[in-house]
Amino acid sequence: MNERFYAENREKYASEASSLLYNGPFVISEWVHGSHVVLTKNPNYWDRDSVNLERVTLNVLKDVNTAVHLYEVGQIDRVVLSGDLAPKYRQRDDYHAFVEYFTYFLMFNFEKPPFQNAKVRKALAYAVDRKSYVETVLQNGSPAAYGLVPEGEPAWAGADTTFRDWSKKMFGGPLFQDVGGNPSLKEEAKKLLEEGLRESGIPLEKFRFTLLHDDNETARKAAEFLKASWKQNLGVEVELKQVTFKDRLARMRRGDFEVAYTRWGADYNDPETWLGLFETGGAFNWGKYANPAYDHALALARSAGTDYAKRTDAYAEAEKILIRDDMGIAPLDHRAVAYLQKPYVQGLFMRATGASIELKWAKVAR
Repeated sequence: MNERFYAENREKYASEASSLLYNGPFVISEWVHGSHVVLTKNPNYWDRDSVNLERVTLNVLKDVNTAVHLYEVGQIDRVVLSGDLAPKYRQRDDYHAFVEYFTYFLMFNFEKPPFQNAKVRKALAYAVDRKSYVETVLQNGSPAAYGLVPEGEPAWAGADTTFRDWSKKMFGGPLFQDVGGNPSLKEEAKKLLEEGLRESGIPLEKFRFTLLHDDNETARKAAEFLKASWKQNLGVEVELKQVTFKDRLARMRRGDFEVAYTRWGADYNDPETWLGLFETGGAFNWGKYANPAYDHALALARSAGTDYAKRTDAYAEAEKILIRDDMGIAPLDHRAVAYLQKPYVQGLFMRATGASIELKWAKVAR
């Protein structure tokens, strides 16, 4: 570790190009917040001769229609599509789709009443029709989420079964249902909300809360869908608070939110990258979820060594406690990415874990 760099940048790490250290094929040579990032080839990279591109520009374009226009006129080479545009381009040869190990979910702030009440959290989770959401809002192949660990993620590295299938076998199916899969849950959700609010000392008619979300198109549409769902199924009015990605993270870190529309992507290919998030006192456990039973299940998984069945059983139990028992967070969907890419862009790979795009071997072959 470069201790001097750490000491000088610990409070501002990764906030600017100058507050990062680089050991990969590219370095950030320019970063204009809200506009673009320019990557240039790292002259000190150990395998620099394998890197074909000298420069890559990543544009921040929050309006997808603008981005698609720039793609069509040849000013950019790759563009991610929003749900309403994906069906339009699905039959084109330059259309592609890729399922990532990424989960979008609602994070509840346990320090803001009434969200420490499990009945309130479950009511809000059950009242969202995820099937309708992924089919009408996302429209890009993203599957609905009824657990934290994504569809497709193996139970462990090299396993011939997925974690989701392992969980379903242990617990007899998905960890929960919603009004889309089980319409009778609408009345159950109303009942849970009324009971939870009464236990929290909040009259139903006075219950309002704010949903924090990013200012990109997908987040805006998701927030509107959630707001409409809670109004229709629970009679609850919700205020939407739209902020930049950077501001959302800052607000969540300091606990300045009630409910947040957020996400997590796998850093590595193992259930720990997901379930370790919500350990009591965890660095990214910004909602302050805590349950000794959950922590105990994590400890069992971590101590199981190479007994992969025992390890996966414990991780599945932890997830069951987090989602089915507590609804400590409310999963919404596992992300798929639909995009257009020029045929002359070659050697660019997508990854389900870690950095989503691998540029090392990319090249432009016009």
